[in-house]
Amino acid sequence: MYALDPESSALVAHALSKGTRIANRFVVQTKIADGTVASVYRAEDEKSGAVVALKVFDPMRSGDPVARRRFEREFDILTKLRLDGVARALDFLPGDDLDVLVLEYIEGELLSDRLDRGPMDVREALRLAVQIADTLDACHRAGVVHRDLKPRNVVLHVDRGPVILDFGVAWFSSAMTLTQTGAIVGSPRYLAPETFESSHVDERADIYALGAILFEALTGRAAREADTIVEMANADAALDTPSVRTLAPHVSVAVDRVVRRALSWAPEERYATAREMRRALLAEDDQTLIPMDRKLPCKQCGTSLIVDLPVCPGCGAATDWALERGAYAVQILEVERPAVAARWLAHRYSTALRLDKRLIEKRLATLPAPLVVGVSQKTAEALASAARLAGCRVEVVRTRSVLGPALRVPAFSAGQILYGMGMHFLAVLGLGTAAILFGAGEEVVTALPFVVGGAGGAAALWWARAPMLSVDAFEARAYVHPTLARITERLRTLEHPRARRLAAGAVARIAPLLLADDAGLSRAAQDDAFTALDEALDAAETLDTHQSVLAAQPRARLRAKAAKLDADADPEEVRALERANAEIGEIAVAHDLAARRALEATEAISEAIATRGR
Repeated sequence: MYALDPESSALVAHALSKGTRIANRFVVQTKIADGTVASVYRAEDEKSGAVVALKVFDPMRSGDPVARRRFEREFDILTKLRLDGVARALDFLPGDDLDVLVLEYIEGELLSDRLDRGPMDVREALRLAVQIADTLDACHRAGVVHRDLKPRNVVLHVDRGPVILDFGVAWFSSAMTLTQTGAIVGSPRYLAPETFESSHVDERADIYALGAILFEALTGRAAREADTIVEMANADAALDTPSVRTLAPHVSVAVDRVVRRALSWAPEERYATAREMRRALLAEDDQTLIPMDRKLPCKQCGTSLIVDLPVCPGCGAATDWALERGAYAVQILEVERPAVAARWLAHRYSTALRLDKRLIEKRLATLPAPLVVGVSQKTAEALASAARLAGCRVEVVRTRSVLGPALRVPAFSAGQILYGMGMHFLAVLGLGTAAILFGAGEEVVTALPFVVGGAGGAAALWWARAPMLSVDAFEARAYVHPTLARITERLRTLEHPRARRLAAGAVARIAPLLLADDAGLSRAAQDDAFTALDEALDAAETLDTHQSVLAAQPRARLRAKAAKLDADADPEEVRALERANAEIGEIAVAHDLAARRALEATEAISEAIATRGR
């Protein structure tokens, strides 16, 4: 225990003046930052001569008793994390006036200041994200979720790279969360959407924040504009996940896909772990997951469905992917790699292709081009979701009653125009010569250029608007893995949304195998994937049981009962309440550890499938 020097009149954290001495050792030099319940100062350690950062908690600025407990625990967290990517804690000084956390002083520019100057180069931004993902992975494996990752909490050190600061709202999976019922911590623009629904968040909240940071680093703009907690909480879940390429077209489709997945609204659609996201960033690709689409929710539980999978990945309800006729069309606007997209079309829609397989790549070289016309909205969204997986940028459009779909027509290049003019000239010359030889009149020969031109224009327009797929000829996948029935039965036993979401994330990763897409995967890799799926479902079932207990006896209710007890309360009642609180606390810890096991197993599935072709 220490006290401020008697001659110091500064008694609040935000007002420590230059020269203030703390613990007869640390001399304040200048303020670095000012937060809600704490201020950070640069100071000199007179004992060692080193420069340190003092994070000073001011109880006068917080009426929340949990805030001080968070502050005290930050020292424990940082002591546990001995990482280059985390600012190390040197000491904790509880005081009569102010509590002080002594941290190493990290020289460098705040990431927020760097981003204020504009977007980063793609390679620089990816390197930054990979380094942060490395640090987050180590934190998560130590059982620590940061929960307030943002550019102002990252310092760019010249040797150590990005260093994460401020673990004041971080949470140990091995301890009771300190978040009070209804309390929200973090910065609105970087908060994962599930934070507003429940206090049960996991490391995927940090993955969302990293996705938001990477989006901003690549574009210079925030992924979702929200200046207040209320704005973010009221954000519409139906909004599309933002695309980097709308603001930075030079960014590849593959990188855009990685960022979009990290920023998915539903946690099960994001990466399960930071290490999984790191692998995708290093590869600048993400082909191991059949995407779940929020536009295709399960009617029973609301979980996003997986195209072609005949059951909901969350609750096991049956789904139907037969093509439905309707008033919608899907148009391909851009293709990252035409050869890859052509192989996807030939493999996935071989029975419905209206073009010869040899012509697909040529058609994909002249975009935009319609994929299918005259299907229902559900079918259009399903086909669009599958196309995005193949690296296509697509749009779903509604057809008009008379004019048909409002399809975009490709802009022909100068070379294509010259080629068309040449073909027009040769056609007119050939047909005109034949007409003269066969004795055609002058009016026929005069009309030939117009007839040929009109026919050529109509053919070009037909080519531009003709869909690649025939609705009538399409055949839905009939084969699924024999284990699907057993998996479905297990999914149907889950009752709580969080358990279903954890299960859905695991099923999404193994969906290629469930749909018989096992080309290039060894038998050992397939066995590893299904073993990991069983582990993920085991953990989800355990968590589901815990959720039932926690729902029946919320911790908030126990705290309220404890608050009502007075000094004259029955000792037996007090002990019973203490035992109930302890039991619920143990269940809450087991609940969070089960979530961690499910996420690790989910990552293991992804890792096994990533060996495809190796």
